[in-house]
Amino acid sequence: MTPPCGKRVSWKAITPLRRLIRDGVKNTSAVCVLVGSQTWHRRWVRYEIARSVVDGKGLLAVHINSINHHERRLPDDRGDNPCRYLGIAAAENGKYYLCERFNHNGAWSWRWYPDYTEPIDLPQYFRSPPNRGVPVRLSEMTREYDWSQNGFKNIGSWIDMAASAAGL
Repeated sequence: MTPPCGKRVSWKAITPLRRLIRDGVKNTSAVCVLVGSQTWHRRWVRYEIARSVVDGKGLLAVHINSINHHERRLPDDRGDNPCRYLGIAAAENGKYYLCERFNHNGAWSWRWYPDYTEPIDLPQYFRSPPNRGVPVRLSEMTREYDWSQNGFKNIGSWIDMAASAAGL
């Protein structure tokens, strides 16, 4: 991967949807990503995850496919954790940037995250990427749960652990 270049994008270019997402997590210490079958496909889910990293919040993923669908009364297939599709890499300048895994013509590769191109601080829970230009997936540094693991009782402690890992 070559270092980020071109048009700089920052959170200052706020659209109404970005503002809604930002305001929804403004006073939180952690972001809990509820993972369904297709959650990993959603651009705005990845945006919220990226916001949590930039803002220094804790991050966790909870699979909800073990819950029966409200109409079919059956669970859906387990979806991929969207944190597998975002990562952090050091550029040649030694600064850290968000990266996104994407599929282009059937081939998966990494690119610098287009919705935020400014350098970031490494989250407290994140180890420094060992090689410049090689992303470390967020899923490697965050916890992942399934609602079937007594989620109703445990969600509060899961969130507290994510916030604590972020130093909050």
